[in-house]
Amino acid sequence: MKHRSRGYILIEATVAMVILSMGAVTVHSVLRQGVLTRGQAQDYTSAQFVMDELIAKIELLPALETGTKEGVFDEYGGRFSYRYTIRKVNVPFPKPIPHPTQKNRIVGIPESKSFLVHVHADVFWSRGGVPFQASRETLYGPGRYFQPVEDE
Repeated sequence: MKHRSRGYILIEATVAMVILSMGAVTVHSVLRQGVLTRGQAQDYTSAQFVMDELIAKIELLPALETGTKEGVFDEYGGRFSYRYTIRKVNVPFPKPIPHPTQKNRIVGIPESKSFLVHVHADVFWSRGGVPFQASRETLYGPGRYFQPVEDE
């Protein structure tokens, strides 16, 4: 009987080591994924703050002009860059009509004000060589749009 159980302890120890190693690798991969997810969540939170700052800067402009502007946020170590585009969007409002009871009054929106100003902003960053992007869009009324005065 002693002769049969000679290598049994070695096999048992090897199987136990394999099982423990698989468990350690699993725990390591779960912890690694947790750290990566935390980093991405932190980046998206920072991107949200950057986006709020960008939209606030756009809102503080006295008048909006069509075009595209790009830049980098130095406050975050230069990791976050931005691009925003402002364009005029025509909105099909009904044509103004005379008021039925008051002859000098016109009902409706004048054609010169039948548009909105569309702002599309993007924030870009990368983590571990993988690029990420967050976007936001908003609309403003025609009073915020800069229109140069035409000489007659």
